[in-house]
Amino acid sequence: MQALLHHAARDLPPVLQGGSFSLRPYQEDLLRRAREALREAPSVLLQAPTGSGKTVLIAWMLSRAAERGRTGLILVHRRELVEQTVATLRRAGLEPGVIAAGQDEAQDAPVKVAMVTTLARRPPLPAPGLLVVDEAHHSVASTWARVLAWWPRTPRVGLTATPERLDGRGLGEHWQRLVIGPSVAWLRQAGYLAPYRLYAPSVLDTSGLRVRGGDYAREEAQALMLRQAIVGDVASTYQRLAHGRQAIGYAVGVEHSRAMAEMFCRWGVPAAHVDGNTPDAERTATVEAFREGRLRMLWNVDVFSEGVDVPGIEAVILARPTASLGLYLQQVGRGLRPGPGKTCIILDHVGNWERHGRPDDPREWSLEGQRRTRKEVEAGLSHVHRCPACQAVSLARETACPECGHVFAPKLRRVAEKAGELSEITAERVALRREQGEARSFEELVILGRRRGYKNPYGWAKFVMMGRQR
Repeated sequence: MQALLHHAARDLPPVLQGGSFSLRPYQEDLLRRAREALREAPSVLLQAPTGSGKTVLIAWMLSRAAERGRTGLILVHRRELVEQTVATLRRAGLEPGVIAAGQDEAQDAPVKVAMVTTLARRPPLPAPGLLVVDEAHHSVASTWARVLAWWPRTPRVGLTATPERLDGRGLGEHWQRLVIGPSVAWLRQAGYLAPYRLYAPSVLDTSGLRVRGGDYAREEAQALMLRQAIVGDVASTYQRLAHGRQAIGYAVGVEHSRAMAEMFCRWGVPAAHVDGNTPDAERTATVEAFREGRLRMLWNVDVFSEGVDVPGIEAVILARPTASLGLYLQQVGRGLRPGPGKTCIILDHVGNWERHGRPDDPREWSLEGQRRTRKEVEAGLSHVHRCPACQAVSLARETACPECGHVFAPKLRRVAEKAGELSEITAERVALRREQGEARSFEELVILGRRRGYKNPYGWAKFVMMGRQR
C-alpha cells in the first residue's frame, strides 16, 4: 500500500504544491458554479473530462470542509482510486482514513476514503459534513444507492467525466443539479490536454455479435478479436504508426489480453498484462516497470479505464469493441495527459470511433436517461470519416487528410432514378445521413428531398420509408 501511495503521489499534477492549491481557472469556475448549485439543491453532479483534474477538485473541496470543521467522506469503487485519492489528499495537507477490504485505518480521521463495496457491508457511519462520490455515473447501481440512502440530507457532490450509463438509465435519481465542465476540445486547445492523432487501421465487422447488458457479449467479442489476422494487424500497425511509444492496450478478456502481450513480446516490444484478478504485488510491480520505461506496453482488461492515472502513455490501442460512450472516452482519455512535445497516437482497431465519434467531438450531457439505437448512433456520426490512404480519422468537412495530405474525392450527390426507386451514391459519410435520420415522418422526408433538390422527392421519401419498415 505504501509503495503504491508513493508512486501515486509522485505522479500528481503540479496544481498541488506542498499542501497549497493553485487551481486552474476552469477548475475555479467549476467549483464556483458547484457552490451556487449546492445553495439550490443538496446533490450536485460535476462533469469534467478525463484528465481535467477531478481528484484535485475532490482534495480542494475536502480541505475547505476540514478548515470549517466539517468531516468529509469520499466514495470510490476501485482500489487504485483509493490509493490515488489518498495520495492527493496527503499532498493537500490532509491525513485521510481508509475504509477498504483488509484496511480500517484512522477511523477517527475527519476525512475518510472508502471503497463503496466495503462500506455497504458495514453498519452505517455517522453522517459526514460533506459526501463526495467519485465516478458518480455508477451511483444508481444497487450497492451505491444503498449507501447513498444512509444520508439523505447530507450535502453531496459527485464527479464524473461521462454522466451517461450504458443501460440508458438517468442519473437524476440521486443528483438534482448538473454542472458541466470544459469540453475536451477546449482543454486540448488550451494546452491542458495533449493533442492526438486517431487512426482506424482495420474495419471490424461486429454486426454478428450479440448484445448483453447493453454491450457486446464478451466471449463472442473475444473470439472475434483472437483471430490471427486481427492480432497480427494490431502489432504491425503499432510498429508502423507508434513504434517505440509507451502504449496502453484495452482487450476484451483475459485470454485476449495475455495473447496480445505475448505477441508483442515476440515482436521485440516489452509488454505485460494485468486484469482484475492479478495479485496486488504483481500489479504494482508491473505498473512500476511501465512507469520506469522497462515495459513499453501494458495490456489490461477493465483495470485502467476509469479514474486511474497511469503516466507516460503516448499511445492507446483499442482492441475491445464497446457500445459504451463512457468507456470509450475513459479509455482514450488515459493517453491525453499532456507532456512536452507529446501527441498521443490512438489506434482504433474495433471501430469505436464509428460508434462514438472522436474524443473531442462536442457532446450534450443530461441527468435524463437516454437510449440510443444503432441507427441513431450512426446517424449522429456522419461528420467523421477515415482516410483511405493512411487510415487517419478526421472531420468529414476536410477536403484533404490533415495527416498525409491525401485529397478526398469530391462529395457526390448524384441520384440514380430507376423504376421509381432512388439510390444515393456518395463518396463518404456526410451530414446528409444525420438530416435523413432526423426526418421521422414521410412529410418531413418529402420536405428534405425538396430542399436537397431531388427530382422526385415523393419517390425518394417513399423509398426511405420502405427501407425503414424493412
